[in-house]
Amino acid sequence: MTRREEYEYLIERSRRFYETAIIQMDKRFYDLAAFSLEQSPQLYLKASLLKLGMDYPRTRSVRRLLELIHEVTGREEVKV
Repeated sequence: MTRREEYEYLIERSRRFYETAIIQMDKRFYDLAAFSLEQSPQLYLKASLLKLGMDYPRTRSVRRLLELIHEVTGREEVKV
């Protein structure tokens, strides 16, 4: 899988986790929705790192992923 394909795969999975969370909240499956809402930004941030030319670490920490993006870009916001 190329970096571009992996990027697109992660963005798509992030979107699906987000959409799944909305459905889960509608059904009052709050524990599952919380999990999906945690997965979505993790995948989005990992895709962002790929787009910036970095390999993403094996971490589930949104804070760490944000720190890495900040280190690379020097910006406070994340753009994909």
